[in-house]
Amino acid sequence: MDSVIGELNADLAASSKPAPPAPSAIDLSQPPSAPSNEEKPATPLDPVDRRNWPVYRLHCQATPNNTLLTFTEPDGCVKAWASAGSCGFKNTRRGSPEGAYAASVKIFEKIQAETEGKEFYVHLFLKGFGLGRNALVQTLASTEGEAVRRRVLYMTDRTPIKIGGTRAKKMRRI
Repeated sequence: MDSVIGELNADLAASSKPAPPAPSAIDLSQPPSAPSNEEKPATPLDPVDRRNWPVYRLHCQATPNNTLLTFTEPDGCVKAWASAGSCGFKNTRRGSPEGAYAASVKIFEKIQAETEGKEFYVHLFLKGFGLGRNALVQTLASTEGEAVRRRVLYMTDRTPIKIGGTRAKKMRRI
């Protein structure tokens, strides 16, 4: 048995790596430590540090008459915008779900063009009770919004809800 251990120690001494301590030479006064990763090279499968990715913003203002979509940088500068009216829908068709769908597809294409090759997150802000609000969310869930959907970090509702306050204007009658 001693001859086998002696041969193993000789083989370990001949190799370039330092030999691990023998079982009798382990220091029990120190807690065990994990091996260092200094020698291990980075591989493509290593996790990516996503904490430093910028968070862009996508604002959706859904009114009964139109749907406005604005894509901004983290500091608030506008990068791209689209609306149902800019997609060719006029008059009452601007407030329809089809107009919001067309505007959503257009803004998703612009987002992909503006952020080509960049790593980023998107914070989605929804405002208003128009029909375009649900159309945007449905477009985001479909195949057209797949590239942006993977980047969405938060979805926030910013619709102002009045509680109390001043009296509203009278309803318009035609």
